[in-house]
Amino acid sequence: MFSSARSIIATLVLSTIVVGTPPLAGSESWADFFRDLFSIADYESMIEDENKLTDQLNRKDAVILGRLNSKNRVIDALEEGKISFSQAAACFYFIQKETNDLLEISDKNFKHLPKETQSAINLLQWAKSSIKMSDAQQQDYEKFRVLVENSECEGSAVSLPLPPVFLITDMFN
Repeated sequence: MFSSARSIIATLVLSTIVVGTPPLAGSESWADFFRDLFSIADYESMIEDENKLTDQLNRKDAVILGRLNSKNRVIDALEEGKISFSQAAACFYFIQKETNDLLEISDKNFKHLPKETQSAINLLQWAKSSIKMSDAQQQDYEKFRVLVENSECEGSAVSLPLPPVFLITDMFN
């Protein structure tokens, strides 16, 4: 009765057409079956797009974690008294500038300010909540805070020194 594989397949297709059910589980109609059958290239492109998006998100995660680690090192150096607040703000600005493909997470009210001032504001917010300051550091903090507030009111950039070399080299290692 069945002399070849071709006749077996033809019999299978004809019997499924007569019965009215598509041959793949999960296909509700013949139209769905043929759409799924001929859209394999679409699935491949969807998978490629998802892989690209995953790679992009992994890269952004690595950058964000690196920035967080660098900022923590700056805060630690500030707490130990190795650097001043203006040097720490310069480090924050450097970190933001070097990874400018990602937006800095800051208050939307400060978006109109220069990046130097935004970095100084970010430092003040971090320092206020995470540093136990000595009297000398408290005075340096207050002077720097007044300088930043004046720059903020004027809408000008805070004048920042060059960041300390030992912190910058740590960021690239």
